[in-house]
Amino acid sequence: MLPYNSSITMPAARLSPKPLGYTKAAHSLRAHADPRKTEVLLREVGKRDLPVLKKFLKTHCRTMPRTMLRYAIERFPERKRVKYLRGEA
Repeated sequence: MLPYNSSITMPAARLSPKPLGYTKAAHSLRAHADPRKTEVLLREVGKRDLPVLKKFLKTHCRTMPRTMLRYAIERFPERKRVKYLRGEA
């Protein structure tokens, strides 16, 4: 588990190549973490490693806040975005 002030507030340029562990921790701590920072982190994961983001979203798209999901899927094609928003991914 991450402390509340660690990598969630880390600038995007300093992210590790595979930050999925950080997004999982941020998702599980979303009551304590700043949602805006988590949204940006998910967007950066999508820029760096799309398969990792898709794997994460397949598991969490039904339970994560809608705004967070929208940030994560903003670069996806329209049909794919609609599927994720409906929870059909």
